[in-house]
Amino acid sequence: MKSFGAMTLAFANHVESKQAGLTRGLASINGVKTHFSSSKSAADAPTLLLLHGFSADKYIWNRFAKQMAKDFNLLIPDMLGHGDNSYDDKETYSVPRQVEHVLSLLDYLNIDSVIPIGNSMGGMMVAQLLKVSPERVIKAVLIDPAGAKTEFATYMHESKHNPFIHKDFNDFQTFYESSMYKPPYIPKFVIKHLAQQYIQRQAQYAHMFGDFFNINDFFSDTKLGKENQSLLIWGDKDELLPLSDHKMWESILDTKALVYKNIGHMPMVETPKRCANDIKRFINTI
Repeated sequence: MKSFGAMTLAFANHVESKQAGLTRGLASINGVKTHFSSSKSAADAPTLLLLHGFSADKYIWNRFAKQMAKDFNLLIPDMLGHGDNSYDDKETYSVPRQVEHVLSLLDYLNIDSVIPIGNSMGGMMVAQLLKVSPERVIKAVLIDPAGAKTEFATYMHESKHNPFIHKDFNDFQTFYESSMYKPPYIPKFVIKHLAQQYIQRQAQYAHMFGDFFNINDFFSDTKLGKENQSLLIWGDKDELLPLSDHKMWESILDTKALVYKNIGHMPMVETPKRCANDIKRFINTI
């Protein structure tokens, strides 16, 4: 039987999805059942492909999606091993594999081109899309992306530190508080449910994080995209990825970051309206 925290979270996700005009979809991609949310604004509207971070899911975009659904078509998939998608201990969860799967989903849905917007691991996936399938990327938005081969990334790789492994509630709560500087209100009993999920998935997150945080897949010298094609957003209170990482991304993407004061690792959750407005202006700039 589901806990009250689990039922409350599911209900909140359902309500916020409905408010954003999102419907749930399911596709079988090479035998892998893939869950996603989507909405249609108009047949000729660009499609925003919203890519969540490690251990998150499609629902993390609900409040941001509400700001964007009027002007754009939206596609918000759960990544392999995340959200409503099943976990397979024999699967590979690297960013190149995740992007390969997302491209197959686009093919399945007959979507030729997108504006990918990604946070954290999802931001690294946007970079990978620019690398392997630039012809499908209209413009790109990276929000506090992982994947730059910086001193911090090298330290994380060498130390094998995994910030997503938690053994008790207090350990998880410290992590949760570091994930956002201005988080939306969530009741403590829901946070306890989330903590229990992380505790139960320690082996899963150890496997998946090891695949994802592979420094051999990270970016440093490669220039990605065309001039004025990419937007970089970073919260100056990010405690999961240091603000200094944005300098390497500026070089990789040939752009200047929008740095949000007093915002943490997930600006699209902490300040969805501002984030949406900045992205709309960027998209509409020729």
